[in-house]
Amino acid sequence: LLVVNATAKAGYAGTIAKKIEAADFPTVAAANAKGDYEAKDYLLVETEDASAAALLAELNTATGLDLQLSTQKSQEDSSGKYDAVVVLGK
Repeated sequence: LLVVNATAKAGYAGTIAKKIEAADFPTVAAANAKGDYEAKDYLLVETEDASAAALLAELNTATGLDLQLSTQKSQEDSSGKYDAVVVLGK
């Protein structure tokens, strides 16, 4: 899982990544966002399916965020290294 910061808040992705790790998600990386986003928080996945919806619910609970599901994962993870990307936009 990759968490990227699309805001001006320094260290925000790292803070959220630690919350996700505390909820027993293994190997969570943090970075700055490559793309430009509206002021919303997103969960980027390859396809919208039942497993993506379940992950969305788990991450919303773990972080206290209101993530919106999107299939634009390649914008932040063009190499396909991560299963999903959390974009912090607000």
